[in-house]
Amino acid sequence: MTPDDLAYLKLICLRPRMFYASARSFADVVAFISGVQCSPGGPPGGPHGGRFGTFPEFVVRQLNAPHDVPWTSSLIDAFSDIDMFDACEQLHQMLMEWGDTLRDSTP
Repeated sequence: MTPDDLAYLKLICLRPRMFYASARSFADVVAFISGVQCSPGGPPGGPHGGRFGTFPEFVVRQLNAPHDVPWTSSLIDAFSDIDMFDACEQLHQMLMEWGDTLRDSTP
C-alpha cells in the first residue's frame, strides 16, 4: 500500500458517507474500502489482503482474531456492536497505528 493509499483510506474512515453515501453499516464501509483497494493492475484487496500490504496481519494481531478467518470479517465482528461512525473511527485509529509501525520499521 502506498502512502497515498493509506491517506485515502484514513480519509474514508473519517468521512464514510462523503465517499459512500448509501453506507448504512460498518460492514458496508469495510466492503467499500476493500473495493477501493482493488485495481486492474494489481491483485484484489479482498478478504485475504491483496493490496493492503501487512495491514490484514496487523488487524488479526490487534484483535487477537483467528488466522483462518478473513481479516475483514474479524473487523466487522469486532465492531458490530457499536455505531458505524465509531467503528470507522476505530478503524482509522488502527490505520494510524499501522502507519506508525511502517514508519518505525523504515530505515
